[in-house]
Amino acid sequence: MSRIIAGQWKGHALPIFNRGPVRPTSSRTRTVLFDTLALPENAIILDLFSGTGSLGFEALSRGASKMVSVDKQAHYIHGQKKWIRTHEADDRYEGFPIDVEKFIGKTDQFFDVILMDPPYDLQFKSDFWEHLVQHLNDQGWLVYECARRANFEMAVGINLSLYKSKQMGDSMLNFYRRGDV
Repeated sequence: MSRIIAGQWKGHALPIFNRGPVRPTSSRTRTVLFDTLALPENAIILDLFSGTGSLGFEALSRGASKMVSVDKQAHYIHGQKKWIRTHEADDRYEGFPIDVEKFIGKTDQFFDVILMDPPYDLQFKSDFWEHLVQHLNDQGWLVYECARRANFEMAVGINLSLYKSKQMGDSMLNFYRRGDV
């Protein structure tokens, strides 16, 4: 059973889903992610392709002020809402059962950290990265998990700098910063 690693909910079990092809982020990967990120105090988090919500819940436990969760599978968002209710954090959570690219095209919110753990074979529309970065606050972070062997390139001209990449088994964690690194 996967659990929250640190913060106010340390040791609390994360939701388990028996439906759908979810690949939850491992405890080891979450530890490396948050140790590297040094989460800004009271950060507003966007968790894309959120699945179980483990990345966003870990961020909330570590002091993020708000989590916005997006996953097109409504049962994941429903399960996350139940977990949030039991932890009395309704005021710190918004969940959207919608396609990520549609959400990015519609939202007017801005975020300090965007966490992305999409299906490894997913291809994005050509203007996706440009639209995504428009919702990242200055000096904000984008953390993108992808397959280790992925041939990943962002669109040219977006204001993101690669800060660090870390290999985690078959995955890569890529840390990008908006503005100067």
